[in-house]
Amino acid sequence: MDNDFLIIKKSFTIFAIGFIINLVAVFITHLTGLPLGWCLGYVLSLLVFKINTAFVDAIISKHMKKGIIFANYGCVLGIYTCGLIIGFVFPAICHYAGIFLGYLIPKVTIYWMAITERRKTNELDSE
Repeated sequence: MDNDFLIIKKSFTIFAIGFIINLVAVFITHLTGLPLGWCLGYVLSLLVFKINTAFVDAIISKHMKKGIIFANYGCVLGIYTCGLIIGFVFPAICHYAGIFLGYLIPKVTIYWMAITERRKTNELDSE
């Protein structure tokens, strides 16, 4: 659970940097829904991240049936789908490109943490 909190904490930094970039992009592209789409995508991706971590913990602790596993995937895909539908129906308020990019924040955070951790171990090994 400590790693989950660390990922969420680090992902907020990436979110804040991306939000500032999205605010600048509004002035360039005049797509006013980008920042709100970024926020909605980030919130939904954090929700999916928490659902997935809780589900994996439940799978590890006890054996689950295939129906429950498929229900989890259906729930996650439903959350992603609802976010994108909101973006396609109301692009002026919440743009779908911002939502899609917001979905990627936890994934990018996990990759970033893995790369920086690998660099630290390589530096320690070379000394």
